[in-house]
Amino acid sequence: MSELIPIKPATIGGEEINAVNARDLYAALGIKKDFSNWVKAQIERAGFVEGIDYLKIAEKSSSPKKASGIQGRIDYFFTIPAAKEICMMAQTPKGKEVRLYFIECERKLKEVQAVQIPQSLPEALRLAANLAEQKMQLEARIKEDAPKVGFSDTVQKSFGDMLIREAAKALGLNPTFLFDWLRERGWINKKNEPYQAYCQQGVIRPRVSPYEHPEKGPSISITAHITPKGLFRIYTALLKEGLVKRNDQLEMSFK
Repeated sequence: MSELIPIKPATIGGEEINAVNARDLYAALGIKKDFSNWVKAQIERAGFVEGIDYLKIAEKSSSPKKASGIQGRIDYFFTIPAAKEICMMAQTPKGKEVRLYFIECERKLKEVQAVQIPQSLPEALRLAANLAEQKMQLEARIKEDAPKVGFSDTVQKSFGDMLIREAAKALGLNPTFLFDWLRERGWINKKNEPYQAYCQQGVIRPRVSPYEHPEKGPSISITAHITPKGLFRIYTALLKEGLVKRNDQLEMSFK
């Protein structure tokens, strides 16, 4: 697949995610008006929030004629969902083309990052052992970082990993709705198994359980569990989308 617009990693909201430079998006959409006015209009029109939907970086002027510290060019980096929304708002053939390109890029990325499902009981046990080791390492790191307790750490005190249906109950949602919401955003696949990219972000974990199938013999099951960090991210995203009401009791548990 030829590159229509560069997709690069950027740290937005404290996490490294895929993003696009607003100037590249501006060029790909064939916009003719002034860039600065255009990008500000997109942010205002869509109600984007800095640090969630986009990142703004102001460069200092390098001109010797200007005093040191004078602000130079400002660059904006949009998350892929935000970039797709801008493409939709454009309502042009080029906007549709670029949006479909982003969707195809996400599809290919999910294929590459899909969790490798063990095919045998020994493989499942090895995966379970690796996950247990990773959990021990994470717990050790949390203890080391105790003086720097952050939001996701405080959530850990209130909630443990939970099944998706349990997360739905905590959020006051229908479980089917939450399953569909997570699939649409690429957290889980059609079999409700988590994708590796979100596992690496610490918002969802695979739980591997060996069991005895009455006909096939030794088998395994993989269940997606939502972490406390994941529960907080889901809640804030749903709140922003207007799909849940503010839950003071739940937010108190995060503090």
